[in-house]
Amino acid sequence: MIKGLSIEKIYRFLNKYYRLIIGTIFTILIIIWGLIYYQYIYLPTSSEATLMDHKLLVNEEKLQQTLVNLEDREENLSRVLKNSYPDLFTP
Repeated sequence: MIKGLSIEKIYRFLNKYYRLIIGTIFTILIIIWGLIYYQYIYLPTSSEATLMDHKLLVNEEKLQQTLVNLEDREENLSRVLKNSYPDLFTP
């Protein structure tokens, strides 16, 4: 153990200040709970939905690349599903 620190001293300290320690922990927990409630319950329910005033700009080149990629994946999936593989576990 640390020199000058004994179980007797720790017991006396905790016996003298346990109410203060428990009260501080409880207060900190209440504050944390309040912040969580405010962020995840109060703000989402109290805010109103707003409409976008500006048009959404789409990069046509990236959109075409994505659509081509999607078509390639669909072709690949249909080709794989059409193949029949032998069952290796049947005699």
